[in-house]
Amino acid sequence: MATDPAAPAEVRRAAVYSLSRRPKKEGQAALRAVLQRKESEEDPDALAWAARGIGLLNDAGAIADLVRLSTSEKVSVAVQSLLALEKLLPSSGEAEAPSGVGSVAIARARDPVPGVAVAALRLLARVPGDPAAREVLEETLLRRGWRGQTALVSLTRLDAGTATERAEKRLSDAASSDSLELKLGACESMEFVPDGVAEAVGARLLTDGAPRVRAAALSSLSKRKAPVPEERLRAALRDSSPSVRAAALEAAAPRLPSAPALVPLWDEAFARSFDASEPDDVVTALDAAAARGEAGRRLVAARTEDSDAVVREKARRLMVENYGTPAGSFRRIPVKSGRTLDEYRELARKASGFGAEVEFRTTRGAFTVKLDFGEAPLTASSFHTLAGRGFFDGLLVHRVVPDFVVQTGDPRGDGTGGPGYSVRDELNPLRYVRGAVGMALSGPDTGGSQWFVALSPQPHLDGGYTAFGRVTAGMEVLDRVEQDDRLLSVSVRPKPDGRPHPAGAR
Repeated sequence: MATDPAAPAEVRRAAVYSLSRRPKKEGQAALRAVLQRKESEEDPDALAWAARGIGLLNDAGAIADLVRLSTSEKVSVAVQSLLALEKLLPSSGEAEAPSGVGSVAIARARDPVPGVAVAALRLLARVPGDPAAREVLEETLLRRGWRGQTALVSLTRLDAGTATERAEKRLSDAASSDSLELKLGACESMEFVPDGVAEAVGARLLTDGAPRVRAAALSSLSKRKAPVPEERLRAALRDSSPSVRAAALEAAAPRLPSAPALVPLWDEAFARSFDASEPDDVVTALDAAAARGEAGRRLVAARTEDSDAVVREKARRLMVENYGTPAGSFRRIPVKSGRTLDEYRELARKASGFGAEVEFRTTRGAFTVKLDFGEAPLTASSFHTLAGRGFFDGLLVHRVVPDFVVQTGDPRGDGTGGPGYSVRDELNPLRYVRGAVGMALSGPDTGGSQWFVALSPQPHLDGGYTAFGRVTAGMEVLDRVEQDDRLLSVSVRPKPDGRPHPAGAR
């Protein structure tokens, strides 16, 4: 169906997307056929999806087609082709990259679109022994920022097995710098270096002044075979930052049977996770408790009657999934909305005709979001209120994924913070097309202040994340936004949506 010329275009498009999301060998030939069509003859989204699927299938026979498509002017096609090549090429650096890979990666590493450049910089880690590739990475590292962070990781991957001292010196310099991005790159790079290097660099990063760096370093070190020193875990469990304590709960959970002295500190950090009412803290804490197996059962079970619906439902799901508790055995507890009748009347008024636009000024330019009160009144109203009181002013764009999303709205700046309350999901017919605005979640009904803009169509998000608006101007600015750019200012203005007002409403 994906390549049947007699099938309607939308059907072919849907077939390619389906084959690329959960690719199987049976669909490999169809995906390859899509790649081999002339770009002018194929839907660019379908080309991008096919490239993604081919990468996941590890189809080395498609390398020549992916190299060709990596030169595309269509951002999605170029990004997904570059990322697919990264998946297909060996990571050990023992063999030369196939013809054309190095040259296309070098050319696109200087691309003005950051998503393309970052994908190419990642691919350069798969091009060993090429002086020109190393020159581009070293040059980009000096620029710092998101691109510099990516270049640091790629250089570390190139040097980890053959030039350990050079890799250690580079990571040590990054850990001592005043650049948030380089420090985060050093955290990520610890995956590739020997234990001694990771321990030396990690010791510095674990005591960094930025909570985001401390949390990232702990998460990275905990994934290694060498255990995180117990004194580091103790310090992290006592940390003043909720995000660092959350990382420590996850890292320490499997160590508790052999380190009983950590248990009281772990239990104290677990209890503190529920103080701030941030969904991310709660979800992480409960998952970490469940990771303790039977030792965590009582901690999870104690939250199944919690007054907070998000806490209660998360604990109940874990009891069912991890401990075999029958789903129908829990006492039914009505969810309290916390809203008055007058507040619901106001929401109904907004849903039936109120509209608003929010303009965000960034370091790259301005873009405008139109809120949809009709399809997502609770979410749009909360967002409107936060924007109006200056909540988003000055916040970091803490997450950018090439050809996927730009995400912001976290006052902590690390992807774990929010406004101190949650908004229930409002799943609706709005589709995640390019420019759609959605609410980030850490589980059902955990929306707060973190939101994202889709950089390309993302059908798998439809009906799973509350869509509550769309970008009406400045989408090209979002294409230029880089991770850890900042929202300089936010302004709100009314924008009637044309819906008829109910009788009596004004």
